[in-house]
Amino acid sequence: MRNLFQDLAYAIRQLRHAPCFTTVAVLTLALGIGANTAIFTLVYAIMLRPLPVKDPGSLYRLGTKVGDCCMSGGLQGEWDLFSTDLYKHFERQTPEFEQLAGFEGRSTRIGVRRPGETGPPRAGRAEFVTGNYFPIFGLKASAGRLLAPSDDQEDAAPATVMSYRTWENYFARDPSIVGTTLTFDGNPVTVVGIAPPDFFGDRLTETPADFWMPLAAEPLLEGATAVLKSPQMHWLYVIGRLKPGVSLAQVQAKVTLELQQWLNSPEGATTVGEDDRSKIEKQKTYMIPAAGGVNSFESDATPLLRLLSATAGLVLMIACANIANLLLARGAARKSQIAVRLALGVRRWRLARQLVTESVLLAVLGGAAGVGIAFLATRSILAIAFRGAEYTPINPEPSGAVLLFSFLLSLLTGVVFGVVPAWISSHGDPIEALRGSNRTAAQGASFSQKLLVVCQAALSLVLIAGAILLAQSLRKLEQQHFGFQIDHRYVVHVGEAFNSFPADKLPGTYRELQARLSAIPGVITASYSLYSPMSGDNWSGPIFLPGRAPNFGDHGDFSSWLRVSPTISKLLERGSCADARSENKTGATPRTLLW
Repeated sequence: MRNLFQDLAYAIRQLRHAPCFTTVAVLTLALGIGANTAIFTLVYAIMLRPLPVKDPGSLYRLGTKVGDCCMSGGLQGEWDLFSTDLYKHFERQTPEFEQLAGFEGRSTRIGVRRPGETGPPRAGRAEFVTGNYFPIFGLKASAGRLLAPSDDQEDAAPATVMSYRTWENYFARDPSIVGTTLTFDGNPVTVVGIAPPDFFGDRLTETPADFWMPLAAEPLLEGATAVLKSPQMHWLYVIGRLKPGVSLAQVQAKVTLELQQWLNSPEGATTVGEDDRSKIEKQKTYMIPAAGGVNSFESDATPLLRLLSATAGLVLMIACANIANLLLARGAARKSQIAVRLALGVRRWRLARQLVTESVLLAVLGGAAGVGIAFLATRSILAIAFRGAEYTPINPEPSGAVLLFSFLLSLLTGVVFGVVPAWISSHGDPIEALRGSNRTAAQGASFSQKLLVVCQAALSLVLIAGAILLAQSLRKLEQQHFGFQIDHRYVVHVGEAFNSFPADKLPGTYRELQARLSAIPGVITASYSLYSPMSGDNWSGPIFLPGRAPNFGDHGDFSSWLRVSPTISKLLERGSCADARSENKTGATPRTLLW
């Protein structure tokens, strides 16, 4: 340790006496290490970071896929969404789980009002969960209490747990909010508690839940469209905590068997059509680790993260080659000093160790500066990826794991670019150096430097080619034709404002809203739609063609559909519809526009 401290002190003096070299080296390394640290920050947050819950390693989910759809009907092949009845069937028949919880496939938009507030309701999102949702995660409330199984009963008073983020952003952490009755879409709901600060829910998403409500309250908010008691509608993800010592393979086989038995039971009969009964034996569900929850970000972001990781790795390799070249040049300038030390009896390994220590110190300084660059780079990437989003689910601040990664990467980088120059410098001939003849050392350094220059050129060529291809891909994406006009078109989401309206008044309200929007100076036309274009949402169902027998097989007669006002074609300037005045009236003949 004494020798190490001596080496560090000497390295600090050497770097202080060469400020230009130190500055260039540190900045070069900061760019390479910072880029890799920024990418690791994203990789850790999206792919490696577990949920902030108790013992996340023992959590498992039924199903492997995470799609955009939040509801499914009929057979799924590989099941990942389950009806309420099917969830309860699993809960009864699989004692291998300590607990089994269900939660909504996607949060529901709601309009929230505090008592005494006037004006439009505040937009929010509620997620329906089973009563054991919070107990299975082992969480404790920041204020009040969390939901319990007793809240998930038909006769229980409507209750909700508010997220800490919502409590802080919209209610200024007012403790009196606990016990207050808010109105969700005009329905009174009591806030029983506040979730822990670091709990963002069961998935990483830019639209997290603001409130968690028991499944029993779903009919209260959804009314006639409620699916709680519809065995044919599958809308829940299921997650469980396995008991210690239970074999995963054994439970895997059992849940698939239970799924098939349920489909053959009277409860599951509504899910299976007569033509589909032969496919029941092919239905299955898989169990996967759920330490990170239901992570759709992972599948979506993995290809991009791999590309960015490879690019950042090449940048770091180029930085290492640059610093190695600088150290070789620095070693050539210091060869007389090194020769004197060798002539005085310094062992070559001791000298090489001192030179490697100097390299590692440079890398650690570059890593420290790289953490700041990584923080800025991560924020920039997130700002682009979540442009316009109200919430960014990834914290750009470096965590303990990120700092450890940066430190270890700095050590490795210092050794990688420092070993060769240290070896060359410590193995020179002191007699040749003292005589002023540097033929042998120069030849060795020249070969090494040429090799490093070739590596730099090759890696830089790969990066330049990749940058050109990515720029070309980005240009094509920006100019991609979506099948409809996008210039001067704006989308306004107004669903929450109408959730509490009586259903019989909605058609007239929509028509009046459309007329008022169209009357605004500068507005050419306005239209309304169940979902906005390119949002990824739609409905689908079987279609019946005249003179043709129904075909509902794997490649049968199914179609996606979307409810829109007749002026949608004029808004998008594609296709045509009949006169809106005739088609938008009650009792008009239903028509469709094919795209």
